[in-house]
This record gives sequence, structure tokens and C-alpha cells, in this order.
Amino acid sequence: MNAPKELSYPRFCVAGNTIYFSGMGALGENGKLVEGGFKEHVEQALRNIEAALADAKVTKAHIVRVAVKVVHISYQPVLEEAYAKFLDGYDDHPARTFDAGSQFPFGSLVEIEVTATYAPVRRERLIMDPDYENRIEQE
Repeated sequence: MNAPKELSYPRFCVAGNTIYFSGMGALGENGKLVEGGFKEHVEQALRNIEAALADAKVTKAHIVRVAVKVVHISYQPVLEEAYAKFLDGYDDHPARTFDAGSQFPFGSLVEIEVTATYAPVRRERLIMDPDYENRIEQE
């Protein structure tokens, strides 16, 4: 399935090895908002991202950052389920931000934007140091 192509802005821009994708909402291939609730909206937004990635000749493995915005925080559990399914098979997930309380064009309940790269990706996991607070107090 292809993402809507008749937009007034580019689906992505390339600068060097970095690909910046525009925010993807719940517009179907026909350019209209998909029917249904949040689950259908987030699934369509993720399909739109997959189509845009393919157009840029990259895969989900090339994603280095994801910014997710939803209209209400109560949608987070549904988002997490769809996001996990979207990245199924990828052990190292990209960096991610999450924001709630936004409004989007066309009535979409979600907007997701990604940044990807043509360069090799190295991911580092944030590991909390259990002794961090003790060391700060001693200094």
C-alpha cells in the first residue's frame, strides 16, 4: 500500500546521509482520513512510514529516531502495541520521543515522524547507574 502522494510538502528530504521524513498521520492512499479509531489511525500512519521508507530506498533498520505525537495520553498502550508490531524482528529499536496533547490536520489522532540514515547504524542503550545518586551526594 502506498502513502498519499498529493501533499503540499515533501514526504522526505535528504541531507548528506540523513533522511528526514515528514510527519505521517492517518491519511489513506486516497488522501482521506481512514475510518475507525486510534488503532486504525496508528496502523495507517505506520503503513505510510513503511511506504515512505521504501520510496527513500531504506528499511526500518535504517531508522535512527522516531517522534510520536498523539491527541491524548490514554492512547499510549494501543500505540505501544502497534509500535512493537511495527518493529517486530528488530532487536535494537531507534531512539524515540512521545508527546501527548497535540492536534493534527485532517482529524488524525496520531502523527509519527522518523529520521533515518543511509550510513551504518550503531545503537547504544541507556543503562541507569544504580550508584549514580550516591556518587553525586559524595561529591
